[in-house]
Amino acid sequence: MASRPLRSDPAAVVALLSGPGRSDFAQFLARQRWFAAKTRGVGTLAVRDWAILDAEGPLVLLLLDVDGDRYHVPVTVAADAPAGAALARLDGESVVDAHDDPRFGRRVLAAIAAGRRLAGQAGRVSFHPTPGWSFPPDPDAVPARRHPGEQSNTSVMLGTGLVLKTLRRPQPGLNPDLEITRFLTTRTRFRHVPRLAGWSEYEGPEGTATLAVLQEFVVNGGDGWKHVVGALRARVAAGSLVGAPDPARDPLIADVRRLGAITGGLHAALASDGSDPDFAPEPVTREDVTRWAAARCGWGRKGVNDSAGARPVEGALRCPYGAIRPCRSGARPRSSRPHRRPSRPGTPAHRGTPADCPRCGWSAAPAGLRPPCATPRAAAAAPRR
Repeated sequence: MASRPLRSDPAAVVALLSGPGRSDFAQFLARQRWFAAKTRGVGTLAVRDWAILDAEGPLVLLLLDVDGDRYHVPVTVAADAPAGAALARLDGESVVDAHDDPRFGRRVLAAIAAGRRLAGQAGRVSFHPTPGWSFPPDPDAVPARRHPGEQSNTSVMLGTGLVLKTLRRPQPGLNPDLEITRFLTTRTRFRHVPRLAGWSEYEGPEGTATLAVLQEFVVNGGDGWKHVVGALRARVAAGSLVGAPDPARDPLIADVRRLGAITGGLHAALASDGSDPDFAPEPVTREDVTRWAAARCGWGRKGVNDSAGARPVEGALRCPYGAIRPCRSGARPRSSRPHRRPSRPGTPAHRGTPADCPRCGWSAAPAGLRPPCATPRAAAAAPRR
């Protein structure tokens, strides 16, 4: 293997990581934030399948089996790599995470735009564009950089308008990130979530698994939870938390109402196609509503007490969901069977209650935010996460 440079031999890269470089590779995996078994360590590690994204470099897409868990690790080769960044080394060359190489994001962008298919050893990797999406004419000219905020997945910024998210632990079946954003992008007019531009998936002996999603990038305008807690903290400091705010003038209530309207619109969009068995709405029971109300009131009390520091102010709030009543106009919701996210192993149900009042036009949020035409209650709005 040493007779052929890693940079010119994708198979040699795989052989290194599967053989003499396996121990270093396992240590690299255990240091990653997205790796699930940090405390347990790595027992068995094997390359389940691999495909060549670009033979120059090369850029190789690895699917790993680590103690029975599947991982997606794109790699490339660098002449040098800082300490801790190399997956393995051989003859002065280092195998590194491909997300740090601008070529990776650009090649994936080009592959999605072209709808490429890459042959693996046991399956294949396929790339799919969202129909009608307008891609940059020259992907190689698009700036690409790894996003510094890494969680359970890894993202690459592509210019100012797109973000590529690699799913590090692909599971058999359709990933909800892809399923829901594709539905909203291609089959509804709801535009309060980033649109889907394309995706990649692995088709193998055990079925299909989503590997990455390419989405419209929307600049972060702030954290809603921190915004609400900050507003409550300011009121505690000013001694103005106790008492009922004026709903018509209070900016925080306006924000929460706007959030409720958008959330209601989201669930209405998700419930808009009853012919699709994966998105067909299902009934919501009184027990569901009671459980949601209790959870949200608990969040509200915790948020206010956290913002107040050592001075509890729980008594200053009365739960706005304590007596959920129908709209005073007597209107029935347009849809009495709200959306339920398709249920599959590892995917929790996601229910909501879109309800449009013909009298005031209000779309109720899932936890029972009441329409403006309902009987007012003197209560502070519970913060929502």
